[in-house]
Amino acid sequence: MRDNADILSLQDELRRARNESLDARRQCEDLERLLVDFLNYNPALSFIKDEDGRYLYASKSFAEFFKVEPDAFLGKTDFQWLPDHLARQFTENDDRVRATGRPTEIVESVPMPHGIIHSIVYKFPIVTPSGRHFVGGIAVDITQRQAAEQEIEQLNQALQARIGELASMNAELENTRDQALKASSIKSAFLANVSHELRTPVAAILNANELLLNTELVDEQRELARIVESSATVLLHLLNDILDLSAIEAGKVAIASSPFNPENVVQDATRSVCEIIREKGLALQLDLDQRAPTSVSGDAIRIQQVLRNLLNNAIKYTAAGTLTIKTRVIEQDKRSIVLQFAVEDTGIGISETDLQLLFRPFTQLDSGTTRKYGGTGLGLAISKNLVEMMGGKIEVTSRLGQGSTFSFDIPLTIVASTCDPPPAVAESAPLPLTKHILVVEDSPAMRTVLQKQLSQLGVQADSVSDGQQAVEAMTNFNYDLVFMDCHLPEIDGYEVTRILRQLEKATGRHTPVIAITASAMKGDAERCLEAGMDGYLSKPVSFDQLKLTLRQWLAPTA
Repeated sequence: MRDNADILSLQDELRRARNESLDARRQCEDLERLLVDFLNYNPALSFIKDEDGRYLYASKSFAEFFKVEPDAFLGKTDFQWLPDHLARQFTENDDRVRATGRPTEIVESVPMPHGIIHSIVYKFPIVTPSGRHFVGGIAVDITQRQAAEQEIEQLNQALQARIGELASMNAELENTRDQALKASSIKSAFLANVSHELRTPVAAILNANELLLNTELVDEQRELARIVESSATVLLHLLNDILDLSAIEAGKVAIASSPFNPENVVQDATRSVCEIIREKGLALQLDLDQRAPTSVSGDAIRIQQVLRNLLNNAIKYTAAGTLTIKTRVIEQDKRSIVLQFAVEDTGIGISETDLQLLFRPFTQLDSGTTRKYGGTGLGLAISKNLVEMMGGKIEVTSRLGQGSTFSFDIPLTIVASTCDPPPAVAESAPLPLTKHILVVEDSPAMRTVLQKQLSQLGVQADSVSDGQQAVEAMTNFNYDLVFMDCHLPEIDGYEVTRILRQLEKATGRHTPVIAITASAMKGDAERCLEAGMDGYLSKPVSFDQLKLTLRQWLAPTA
């Protein structure tokens, strides 16, 4: 009986041990399934190799990465599916991990039919309890990242190349800018010099001819002198037009702003052409808007220049009839006004087709017009540029055979008059004949003309021909007035004036210095005032201008 009991007990133990073994096997299978599923569904690529480099396991993602079935790797080495050089490289990496017992991280690239595949592989040693040495690996596909990095690198190289090109272009642009600035400076100096050199002899001709006309002449001589006067005046106007247009295109014309009376501007513009109007037998009318303020701020000189250009054109193309100058208030508020100036004539008029040609440099209606009326066709182009530089616009209306109206609108600032204007110099006031005057002029002809003009006015003057002589003369004698040419040899007129002003600091004197120059460039007047000069006259200088200057700057003798 006891033996039966022992047998039954042993059977129970065997049954229990078998059940436990089955449970353990199931647990192992479950654990294996969990591990396989974990590895298969993990996006990281994973594999295990034995001591001989044969794949014991390859994850599903690993097989998908290489576009094959997972079982395709099992039992195979790298030499069976990779080129020899890559298989040798991968095997050496595996051996290094086994030998060192330490994990390593490397980048591996595998050529496949669909392209080169790049991955970062983390290889690590696996040692079993039985002492077997396996190699495990987890890889991350970096093919797209590698491509992106290569693209970024290519873009960066292209960017660096472009930056280099831009730097080179920038250097070229800076060099071009420097050359342009240098060229502009050279052009400015050239224009100033040409302006001086061309205007000075023409001014000398006009002033000498004026002196000649003030002498006793027979009729034939006077007629010839008038021809010289007329021709030289035309030549001066042509030079002024060409030089003005060049100065405008070079950006050397400045627009100033100072208070003036619009009515006075109109009166001054008409005064310069009254003699020609009388000679042609034309009538002149003024139609001025009384609503316009008597004090506005703008560039009166440029407005007057445009008015003179339009008046000269109207006179040129009008054989008989009337010229009318009009002003009209277009817009006005408490602080500003848009004032229109217009010149209306009864001349030949302009056709609709020819109106399109106006305001272009060197353009006239046709060659017949050029031969008949003369001129360069620059006046309207200059006027248009000046009007636009002042912020205005210029227009024309015309009917062929009936006349034309040129008008321009200029925005101006209204200036409140807070004090009475200074008293005008009386034209009948006696000239200060006992004063000492110095003429500084490098042109022998102009120097002689100025001295003779002053002599005819009853005023005696000393003269010198360069800046160094001027400094010596003013150091040795206290002159009451100096007429100073700006362009002088040795020391220019600006520097001579600065030296004079320094000398006067010790004496407390102030000698009026009036610039007499043939230059008409941007900033000339400002440069004269900055140097310490008191006034500015442009060549040619007429008797009337000399008289006014003498009366203005020298107190009359008691």
